[in-house]
Amino acid sequence: MNNAIESGLRPASLFLFSSTKKRNLIWDKKIADLEVNHSIKYDSLKKIYTVRFSENNNREVPARTFEEAKKLMAEILALKVLPMHQLKKGKHYQLQMMAQLDRIRLPFHLHYVLFFLSLWDFETDWYAVDFRY
Repeated sequence: MNNAIESGLRPASLFLFSSTKKRNLIWDKKIADLEVNHSIKYDSLKKIYTVRFSENNNREVPARTFEEAKKLMAEILALKVLPMHQLKKGKHYQLQMMAQLDRIRLPFHLHYVLFFLSLWDFETDWYAVDFRY
């Protein structure tokens, strides 16, 4: 992965969030969906990685090492999923999240020749947290 990034590929991590209001007698009510993208690029002249965060107005953060850049790609800090005024006291809610590494799309039939890039197709299961406000 490191070699591919240093040769010019720009993979992105996609984080999906979904929040629902849990109800007993009828289906759960979806409150909000949110999509967050983190992307990484490498500047071979400066020998520095740059990680871009979509949730912070595409703010870019430099990283000196690949390990530091990987850590930045995987972190989400202080993300506002939904406004507090949409929650009602005493009600049950659920927040779900999943992550996936953006698939690399090649032109024409190059994906048959460069079949090893399919190893980048990665996504987690949905993780859910139930809570009461």
